[in-house]
Amino acid sequence: MLCGVLFYQTWQYAVAAYTATCIIPFCAALLIGPGLLKDRLIGLTELFLAFLLPLPFLVRWCWLCFGRYRRCGGAFPPDEAASAAAPLGPEAKSVIETLQGPFKDSEHSVFGSICGQGMLIGRRLVLVLLYTFVNNTLMRTQCTMLLCFVNLLHHVHALPYRDRRGNAAGTASAVALVVAATINLLPLAPELSAGCVDQWVGLGWVHYSTHTPV
Repeated sequence: MLCGVLFYQTWQYAVAAYTATCIIPFCAALLIGPGLLKDRLIGLTELFLAFLLPLPFLVRWCWLCFGRYRRCGGAFPPDEAASAAAPLGPEAKSVIETLQGPFKDSEHSVFGSICGQGMLIGRRLVLVLLYTFVNNTLMRTQCTMLLCFVNLLHHVHALPYRDRRGNAAGTASAVALVVAATINLLPLAPELSAGCVDQWVGLGWVHYSTHTPV
């Protein structure tokens, strides 16, 4: 409270805490969780609990992944003995197929298999956070256009889907986002040009003031 004005209420702090501990880490849990399930480092119940409360499970998973990296020098698939001793159940196979089925297999040296679904949701989450926390309209629109362009480059470089039609549809969607962001930036062009003119006028005034004898 400042000067009798209450900025945040108790429930807003609770929502902010839930966002920091659940919503933002959810993308990381979706990114590395299915790969850990596939490598039999975690169980299906733990994966579902991590989707509900991801932050503490992410700490544990990072500990497991870094421990495996130190022991073996990188991610590795389970050996045949481990596969025979603890085979994946039909439920786990269905979950992995649902999350990772449309995407190519991608390996990380530390975290192992990476789920493409987590990458897509993470990119959307960044856009949502950008629109939520950046109040300046011009800066928000510029950052959105830049981020959409970076997403387009990443998609064209990675081509994450197994199907060529999926990659083509993803490319068309990314291009549409870039076009929409550019169209949203066009009405702000006068504000951008006015800012540049004011900056040049200010620099010219400083140059004139510093070089004019008194």
